[in-house]
Amino acid sequence: IIKRLQNKELSYFIKGLYDAEGCVGHHEISFSQKNKRFLCELQLLLLRYGIISHVRRYELFISENDSINLFNKNISFTLKRKKRLLNLLIKRINKKLRCPSLKYAILSNDELKRRLSKNKLVIYNFFLHPEREGITLNNLECIQNKTNINFKKELESDFMLCKIEKIEKIKINETLYDFNIPNYNNFIANGLLVHNSHACGGNIARDDFQTFVDNLKNQLK
Repeated sequence: IIKRLQNKELSYFIKGLYDAEGCVGHHEISFSQKNKRFLCELQLLLLRYGIISHVRRYELFISENDSINLFNKNISFTLKRKKRLLNLLIKRINKKLRCPSLKYAILSNDELKRRLSKNKLVIYNFFLHPEREGITLNNLECIQNKTNINFKKELESDFMLCKIEKIEKIKINETLYDFNIPNYNNFIANGLLVHNSHACGGNIARDDFQTFVDNLKNQLK
């Protein structure tokens, strides 16, 4: 029921959670809860407002500048004490850019180098190492402010990238299922938006292929 709420109604629910268990620190907003699954669900709900957060043990943290401002705009607090602390936090973070940003620009290293080279600049003029660190929106905004290069399209994009910490391959001997979602063709799995697999047949072991074909025929009858 909660997930089906419109954003405005949902914001009141989240506001109540933060009034009860939320806390405003010197650099971030936190929410405490022993149920880690609940924290992950709340993390997904916050994404509806563009708020990026991260889970550490039994707490959910909002520490990125834009996300803190979006929290204030869309959620905030009812309690005056917490609201006052949030306003103080926003005054602190808006005085300067905080690094590293959790948001990465939709821009390849090669494209950034090409656009800089037109202005006789190189990427290392800005002490950036995108091959190692990626290009954050904060980085891009700094370059735009120091040059005449326009990155408005990238900075105002509705899309943003987040760095993948680790990719781990695991071996399992279990039945796997490919979900087919009508109309949308995608769904959320473990907090990730994934797409239906159109090429699942290509990954079927040779010995199991005939069984796959027989099951498919039965489904089409």
